[in-house]
Amino acid sequence: MNHSENFVTKILNKFPLSKNSIIFDIGANRGIHTKTMSYRAQHVYAFEPAPENINVLKTNNETNITIIPKAVGNKSGKSKLYLHHLYCDMHTTQQRSAEIEEWGHSLDKFIDIDMVTIDDFIKEYNLKNVDLIKIDVEGAEEDVFRGGKETFSKMKPAVIVEIHSNVDVNWIYHFFTQMNYKFIDTSLYTVNKLRLDQHYLIIDKSLNLGHELQARLNLA
Repeated sequence: MNHSENFVTKILNKFPLSKNSIIFDIGANRGIHTKTMSYRAQHVYAFEPAPENINVLKTNNETNITIIPKAVGNKSGKSKLYLHHLYCDMHTTQQRSAEIEEWGHSLDKFIDIDMVTIDDFIKEYNLKNVDLIKIDVEGAEEDVFRGGKETFSKMKPAVIVEIHSNVDVNWIYHFFTQMNYKFIDTSLYTVNKLRLDQHYLIIDKSLNLGHELQARLNLA
């Protein structure tokens, strides 16, 4: 397990949560992290659009996991999932990844899927809170964030995200800092500049978790 994945695993295991917490696993893939989350939350909503991954997710017998067979993006409705030619954990809804054909995607290899925004899902399920959101969407991070602006602004969930190489990191930074969030890198430092292909924990500035996180994660 590399340093970044170790960071994600420890955050999911140790981030302060209550038994009433609601977690979103966006880009759940085959549920590597979903089950871990289920032990720490009242309920986990696992969003995954790829049929082969959904079939694996369904083998999980935890009763507090709901599989949502949809991608998450900046609009609700029909969309396309561009398939990676080798790996089922690298499919993406990001069209420009398929256009540049840099990471094993192409415009002619896709399936039609359903998509939902975070904000629309919150309203549809009448959720009163969401406490932690894990996001791994292979370059579609901006779309996920745009579709959850109301949720991030009002509910202030913590976010653990991998930022991929074809996104606008400046836009992401300003999107969250304008809502009084801060970014913590894998070394548990608060940062004011983001790098591509890195994991970050994004939390409300009012949560004074610096020393507590260092103690809990034992990464400092």
